[in-house]
Amino acid sequence: SLRSRAAATRPFPTASMVKLFLAEDILHRARAGELSLTQQDFALLQVMIRRSDDPAASAMWVRYGGGRMVSDVAARYGLTGTAPPRSPGEWGETTTTARDLARFLSLLPVVAHPADAGALLAWMRTATPVAADGFDQQFGVFGTVPGSPAVKQGWMCCVSGQRHLHSVG
Repeated sequence: SLRSRAAATRPFPTASMVKLFLAEDILHRARAGELSLTQQDFALLQVMIRRSDDPAASAMWVRYGGGRMVSDVAARYGLTGTAPPRSPGEWGETTTTARDLARFLSLLPVVAHPADAGALLAWMRTATPVAADGFDQQFGVFGTVPGSPAVKQGWMCCVSGQRHLHSVG
């Protein structure tokens, strides 16, 4: 319907779901030889996805180019509704759409190197029930889909006076 099409393309702040874009871009650039990842960096990427660790995301954001990572992923995956945050340091205010998230996840096994896509999906499948900040991550897709879905949760308060609770898988 027209209403669901409009909803699928309405931009919203990603909160922690931007961590998927950051991890994919960092893994992509490391594989291309554009940057060198330490074991500590790799561990930070993993906790950034599994435990939705904000300090890990902030470290990666600063170290590896901030909004450039969002723009590069958007270009590689054809994400027309995704953009870096207006305020350069506010990575959770990166904007995306439901359509772009679905496109990113469906193209991940095709666009990313198989080992990188595999790592990202494995981290998503082993998301912890409780996030690094103590927030219960078992909502949305994580709380309702049987088995071990590959998920990424996002939550934040308050952007334009609104709380945000997002789930993708």
